[in-house]
Amino acid sequence: MYEGSLYGQWEAIITFQQMIVIADDEGFVDITPPALSAKTSIPLEIIQKGIEILESDDPYSRTPGEDGKRIIRISDKRPWGWKIVNYQKYRDMASNEDRKRYMRQYMREYRKQEKFTDKKDVKDCKPKLAQLTHTDTDTDTYTDKNKYSVDFLEFYNAYPLKKSKAKAFESWKKLKPNLKDCLFAIKNQMAEKSLLKAENEFCPPWKHPTTWLNQKCWEDEVQTTTKKII
Repeated sequence: MYEGSLYGQWEAIITFQQMIVIADDEGFVDITPPALSAKTSIPLEIIQKGIEILESDDPYSRTPGEDGKRIIRISDKRPWGWKIVNYQKYRDMASNEDRKRYMRQYMREYRKQEKFTDKKDVKDCKPKLAQLTHTDTDTDTYTDKNKYSVDFLEFYNAYPLKKSKAKAFESWKKLKPNLKDCLFAIKNQMAEKSLLKAENEFCPPWKHPTTWLNQKCWEDEVQTTTKKII
């Protein structure tokens, strides 16, 4: 998204991010611009500008269909309510990256151990490797469902920085935060960071998920406008 033909059009990128997050399972975003603005805390003028770009034809789009439009109207009889074109592609991006990251880490650890194992040990590892390379569309690895709670996995998969999952889970169990509050906060903080980057303002890096939870960062207020926008 950041390196495609939307590059430099930060209003469209921010608006598109929010639409992907709140869309239903089929990619429909049946909401008015003012309601989308209120739901995401992003100024209405930014939402409207983003929608205008996302509804426009884009001959340079790398994704085929609908003349390069990112969103299309659900009905011609009303000026709001959209379906995200190629919605599943965007939803799968995070899960695919999670799997690739896990496999890279697993193979690094496997190679470190390989010289200390005998042939029997290597043979025993093959079924595990086969199982890892044939995961389904779930964002979790095949062991995650036995290790972590469903609500924590949803939080962790939504959080942009994937670090120290086990420690983060301990904090999650201890603090028992509300999942919806966490997801809403992550979404708003992502929008805030996108705005800061677009305006060449200092953008602090994401905290480790354990730190984010321990500091109760889902309660943080976000600033969705910068000095240059005002």
